[in-house]
Amino acid sequence: MLVIAFALLQIGDISTTLYILSHGGVELNTITNTLVHSWYYVPVKMLTVVCAVTLLVLIKYKPKLRKPLVVGLGCVVIYMGVVVAFNLIQIVLFKAGKIY
Repeated sequence: MLVIAFALLQIGDISTTLYILSHGGVELNTITNTLVHSWYYVPVKMLTVVCAVTLLVLIKYKPKLRKPLVVGLGCVVIYMGVVVAFNLIQIVLFKAGKIY
């Protein structure tokens, strides 16, 4: 379930980030800022989903690693949820004319 949530949040992050950038916004994350203006932005973001699926396989076949991997992935999902929520707030404020 966490992997599905992570994948959906990655798609949400990609789409909201690209929407903001296409309307004059800027990427505040310095690492992502160098990626977002290149052709490999989406493939790199999707690679993170592949990594999450790999974690899912490790969770299944390495019982000793289950708890730390689930906790770690859960933290990443929460973080990505905050990122997507922030992006959505920025879009709503932009459409309401509150930010330019």
